[in-house]
Amino acid sequence: MIVLFELAVWLALLLALLKFGVISHRRLRRLRWLMILICLWLGALLTTPEVLTQVVMAIPLYLLYEFSLRLSQNWAPKI
Repeated sequence: MIVLFELAVWLALLLALLKFGVISHRRLRRLRWLMILICLWLGALLTTPEVLTQVVMAIPLYLLYEFSLRLSQNWAPKI
């Protein structure tokens, strides 16, 4: 349930940024390494100090990013 809410908010924000030309699909691909670090940081911030739970929290966040990256190929404005 929470993952679906996260997906809806993340995709809406990303697609809005893509449509207005604030960010591009190419830039999202180049910043993939930074997103991995952000997901791990959020996993550490939002869970208990156990490494396993931190990684379990970071994996769905990163998968949402990859899913939105795939969708952004179709939503990017054609130049």
